[in-house]
Amino acid sequence: MKLPYIQAGDNSRRRVVSAFGGYNHNRVIGEGELFDGENLSSDAYPLLTARRPRGFGKKLTSPNGLFGKNKLCCVDGTALYYGDSIVGRVEDSPKTFVSMGAYLLVFPDKLCYNTETEELTPLENRYVGEGGTISFTKSSIKTTGPAFTGFKAYDGVTISGSSAEGNNKTAVILSVAEKELTFSENIFTESSEAGAVTIAREVPDLEFAVESDNRVWGCAGHEILSSKLGDPFNWQCYEGLSTDSYAVTVGTDGPFTGAAVHQGYVLFFKENCIHKVYGSKPSNFQVSASTARGVKKGAEKSLCQVDDVLYYLSPAGAAAYGGGTPESLAAPFGGVEYENAVGGGWRGKYYLSMQEAGGGDWSLFVYDTEKGLWQREDRTHALWFAGCGGELFFIDGLDSTIKTVAGDGPERIFWEAQFGDMAEGEPDFKTALRLQINLELARGAFCEVWLRYDGEAGWERAFSIPESPRRRSWTVPVIPRRYGHFALKLTGGGEFTLFSVSRTVEGNSELGG
Repeated sequence: MKLPYIQAGDNSRRRVVSAFGGYNHNRVIGEGELFDGENLSSDAYPLLTARRPRGFGKKLTSPNGLFGKNKLCCVDGTALYYGDSIVGRVEDSPKTFVSMGAYLLVFPDKLCYNTETEELTPLENRYVGEGGTISFTKSSIKTTGPAFTGFKAYDGVTISGSSAEGNNKTAVILSVAEKELTFSENIFTESSEAGAVTIAREVPDLEFAVESDNRVWGCAGHEILSSKLGDPFNWQCYEGLSTDSYAVTVGTDGPFTGAAVHQGYVLFFKENCIHKVYGSKPSNFQVSASTARGVKKGAEKSLCQVDDVLYYLSPAGAAAYGGGTPESLAAPFGGVEYENAVGGGWRGKYYLSMQEAGGGDWSLFVYDTEKGLWQREDRTHALWFAGCGGELFFIDGLDSTIKTVAGDGPERIFWEAQFGDMAEGEPDFKTALRLQINLELARGAFCEVWLRYDGEAGWERAFSIPESPRRRSWTVPVIPRRYGHFALKLTGGGEFTLFSVSRTVEGNSELGG
């Protein structure tokens, strides 16, 4: 009987990975992608490096807000800072800021800080006719009590408390004297009141607010509102002019969850809807509504424009809105649900700090918009992000310190790169002859190599690379072991650059061992 001839030879194979993708927390991922990671960066892609150290600034006692204008603004307890100076006092509560020309608007306090005159004034004003007589003529209101202060010409005010019902209305002041307010002709019924009349310039209790085309836009309840053109003090001026205030009620279900300005349009979000405001003046303003993935409730601070795209956390995960249908960026998160997101943009990157749903751990993720890669930095809980002076600042919820995402702080970075399972694309069991990792370590940096076989719970330390002052290619010896698949994890501290990971594999067998 003639037996088949088996040719002897080397059946080992070498696989090299030299392009390292981003975070991909799924069971099956591409070679070079990271199932998990910490403090990594895509700056040197296709190489893998550690993120830059952060910058450290002022430590706050009770952080209530952060905003970037010509100077960095923040609220610490009740102190409103513009730059390094306290410019006023506010309520001890979280703030929303809006920039409009020289104005810095503070909500919900409804305050306006003029950065040129350095004056802090309330947006609202109220006069209660006590201690005198209020008299209505056909076109004016006079008082024998305290003077009318805090009003100016062309303020829209609400008048209430008059015994003549027709005098209780909204009207626009034409001129202000010490004890007389003048309005248009024949809008009042002549009467005299014993001090029960209230005259108020009011600002709505806005849930979210933004500035666009020299107007402040906001929403409250089911209404979308705009201030008078160039005048954030006035929200009740309706004279048929192009400068008028504006308000409209929308019929979509659910509460508003955020607001932003994108490509010249004002956008108001609900969880499953995006409202877009069209037009240039009240007479042609229109509000459209489109069913789309909107902003998740509680994630209004995740809204951030990077280059020409608006990014945010939706109920279905991270999303990118370019003006049409929002695009999902959630696939790399492997179905993990997040909430309470806060976002910021810097140098083509979107920084997103968010918490695992149900009160879980916080993580700071970074999306490289040019390369389309996510990386996870660490467990930073950012309370606010703010861009100012070419830097991206944030308040760290752990220690209430203002920091920058990149700086020259004395931070030693500890990092981790966990790759996906390596199975050679076939079900048979293999033996790894050697694993070679080519990386550069800065002076004082170190690295440890860990392996895990066939989904086992624990990691085995395979090799330790000591602190090194120079670049070196390391060949990591691994005890030959048959496996169906294995995973690689690198941990270390200090600056590093990973150039490639290669493995040489010998033989196949349908039997385990």
